[in-house]
Amino acid sequence: MQLQQIRTFVTVANLGHLTKAAEALHLTQPALSGQLKNLEDRLKVKLLTRTATGMALTPAGRELLPKAERILLAVEDMKSTAKLLEGSLSGKLRIGVLMIDPDFLKLGVLMSGMAERHKDIVVDLEVSGVQRCINGVENGTLDGAFFVGTVPHRRLSAMTLHQLNYRVIAPADWAPKLRNAIWGNLALMPWIRAPKPSAHYEMVASMFRHASIEPIRIFEADHESVVVSLVKAGVGLSVIRDDLAFQAAARGEVMVWEHAPAVQLPLSFIHHIDRSQDPMLLAFKAFLEEIWSTSPQAQPGPPG
Repeated sequence: MQLQQIRTFVTVANLGHLTKAAEALHLTQPALSGQLKNLEDRLKVKLLTRTATGMALTPAGRELLPKAERILLAVEDMKSTAKLLEGSLSGKLRIGVLMIDPDFLKLGVLMSGMAERHKDIVVDLEVSGVQRCINGVENGTLDGAFFVGTVPHRRLSAMTLHQLNYRVIAPADWAPKLRNAIWGNLALMPWIRAPKPSAHYEMVASMFRHASIEPIRIFEADHESVVVSLVKAGVGLSVIRDDLAFQAAARGEVMVWEHAPAVQLPLSFIHHIDRSQDPMLLAFKAFLEEIWSTSPQAQPGPPG
C-alpha cells in the first residue's frame, strides 16, 4: 500500500465528503476514489460507505483510522528527526494570515524576530480568507495559520494566543433609535458580517439565534477595517473587536450598543497535528508564544 492512499483515507474519513477531500488533496474525485478502492482492495476490507450527506466510516474503517493516523504521524516524525540530524534549521514556512490588522497580530515583531533568531528559516505570509487558511493547513499547502474561533477539525492543533472581545456597533447617528432598542428592533435594521464560514459569521448568527429572530438584510465584508468603514458610513450594524469599537466610538464615528454583552473568541495559531514535532514549526511557535505572552495585547474599555 502507498502512503498517499493512507493519507487519502484519513482525509476522507475526517472531512466526511469526497469532494471536500479531493479539493484538500488537490486530486480529481475519480483519482481520489481510485486510491480509496486500491487501499480497500489491498486491505480486503471496506473502509468507507456512502451516506445521504457524504461518506461514513464502516466498523473496519473506525478500527483502522487511528492506525492510519499513527502511520502519517510517524512519517512526519521521521522527517523532523532527519532535519534535526542535519544540525541546523533551514527551509521555508508558509503561514496563513487572516484579514486582521497586521499590527494587532504583531507580524512586524514576529517576522523581524524570526529573521534575527533563525536566519535560515524563510517565513512566507499568505493573506487568506478563513476557509482557505483551514484548507491550506489541512492539505499541507500551509504549514500553519492564524485563526479566530473554535478549531473546526480534530486533526488541527491550536495554540491560543489571546482572547478577543467583540462588541455590537452601529453608525453614530443611530444612537437615538438604539437607546431603548431590543433585538427585535435590531433585526429590522441592516447588518454587516463576514462571509461563511468564519467566526464572525457564526458570532452574528448565534446572537440572533439566541433571540429567536433573523435580520432581514445582510451585507458581507471580509476585512475588519472594511466593516468599521461601512458601519461608519451608515450601511448597518456589525460586531467588531472591542479595541476597534471603542477607538471608533471615541472618534465619534460609531456607537457601541451597550445592551449586548461582549462576545469572546480565541485568537489561535493552528497547524496539522502531523506537524507537531516539526523543528521549524516548533521554533516558530516558541517565538510566537514568547511575543504574545510577554507583551499581551491591550483590550481597552469604554472611553472614560
